[in-house]
Amino acid sequence: IASGGTQFVTVTALLDNDLSGITDISTTVQLTTSYVLPVSDAIAHTLDLDAPSVTIDTNPGNAVGLGTQTFTGSADDGIGAGVATVETSTDGSAWTPATGTQVWSAEIDVSATRAPDADWLLYVRAADYHSQTSPVEIITFSPDTVAPIITPTVLALVGAQSLALIDGATRDPAPDDARVRQVEIQLDDDTAAWQPATLYAADGSGEQDWLYAWSLPYEDGVTHSLRFRATDYGDNVVTTTWHSTVVDTVPPVITVTQYFSQVTGLGDLAALSGSVTDGSGVSSVTVLVYPQVGASTQAALTLTGDQWSFTADTPGEYTLFVEAEDENGNSVVVGSYYVRVVTPLCDLSLDTPYVWDNLTLSLGALGDLDCIAVAENQANHPDAIPGLETGRFWIIEGVNSGGSLAMAFSATLTATLTFAPDADDELCRYTGSGQTWDCAASGYDVAGQTITRQDVTEFSEWAGGRAAYELTLVLDGTGSGSVVSDPPGVDCSATCSQTFAYATLVTLTATADSGSSFGGWSGGVVGTSNPVSITMTGDVSVTASFEQSGYDVYLPLVVRNL
Repeated sequence: IASGGTQFVTVTALLDNDLSGITDISTTVQLTTSYVLPVSDAIAHTLDLDAPSVTIDTNPGNAVGLGTQTFTGSADDGIGAGVATVETSTDGSAWTPATGTQVWSAEIDVSATRAPDADWLLYVRAADYHSQTSPVEIITFSPDTVAPIITPTVLALVGAQSLALIDGATRDPAPDDARVRQVEIQLDDDTAAWQPATLYAADGSGEQDWLYAWSLPYEDGVTHSLRFRATDYGDNVVTTTWHSTVVDTVPPVITVTQYFSQVTGLGDLAALSGSVTDGSGVSSVTVLVYPQVGASTQAALTLTGDQWSFTADTPGEYTLFVEAEDENGNSVVVGSYYVRVVTPLCDLSLDTPYVWDNLTLSLGALGDLDCIAVAENQANHPDAIPGLETGRFWIIEGVNSGGSLAMAFSATLTATLTFAPDADDELCRYTGSGQTWDCAASGYDVAGQTITRQDVTEFSEWAGGRAAYELTLVLDGTGSGSVVSDPPGVDCSATCSQTFAYATLVTLTATADSGSSFGGWSGGVVGTSNPVSITMTGDVSVTASFEQSGYDVYLPLVVRNL
């Protein structure tokens, strides 16, 4: 080799036929030169004396479906040169290369290589780069043509929490030891995406539990449909029918329609009442009672339709909360509401004025009246008409010695109002129906802002103010006629007026005199309809016009003597 030159040298070694006990060998090359020290190099060679190994991935029960199936596995050459090829065969003689080496796969038409319902053999072998071939791996696969069985558990009502856990069981009846590969759920629509469930290992009988966590929408009593499907390792699929469930994640809605901050405790008047609604049904309504002194209590209420009420009868001061729970366990609490139950006065006597904050009561006849209580509320009565919305009303109740409502008594009430009354104002008793009030007055004091009503024979809720309104009728025009009302009160052929209770529907009928015609209405009512109606919600003035419809012509009569 010339100085500075390069030469490639090939060394060929013939190894012994028996290399047992040897793991590696080395090759050393030495260059002899004129220099004192020789130049050498060595290479260590690992011996590849073992064939590779190959495995076949199997399904539980070695189940295989029909048609073209994908088989997979792995091959390993340990410390050798590496896997060069993997081949598959369905008869052990004709071999087909697989795709991949260390991880391999092969597409094989199972139906074309076996008799119906017969077990089926797959042969696989691997070779390394030194042409060493592995032992043939043989797996017997069993035909799987039977669909799985799936049993879901679907509750009729779900909610109370944001997740609903839908579960069930599934199994693959054949072949032996076969398993279900996946379980899926579809919601509401057969075009919706299938959602995977969590599938658990089989028990001793081959049954597999599964679980689906459904993130529930915020809904109140909405019906949803679900169906389920299971797929086994033979790609056999079973799909259930649709199952219905109602989603309720919304608590009930509590509406308080009546609230009295003070009550007497003698009668059955509710301190709190209202309604409760829910899409899937209300399970319970409870009032939580917190007294000013002592331990709290709970009162379970009875629903009448969607209506509830709570009556407090023990004198004292309380803070109340209302709790409702629906059939699915969703609950809501509203409050707080302060309620004072007043202490009644008993051992009553005649002509002794009994005074509360803004009400004085004198008895002219006791009847069977034994105890009386007055609760004053600084608010408008829930059923007050506009004229009685004065920011104050009273609850007055009286009972006999047996606790029943008293009868045959007579009383005079004097109430101090929040305004100075006049002749249009009255003291009114709520009749207990809608916005109907019984109103009268025996006198009023402008300076003292009081109004008095005598001969009171029934107690109830009371308020002072204006409960009636004036209808003024004006007749106008060149003609003449008359107007009457129903209910009666207006019957006039000139200007007149009449007072009607709030919300009264008054029908006016105009009748023209001979030689006149009715021209129409103006003011509070406009138009030519006759009769016409008006609802009394305030003072109103109506003009009825009559027009002269013709003229009388007088001709002289001349009598001539012939």
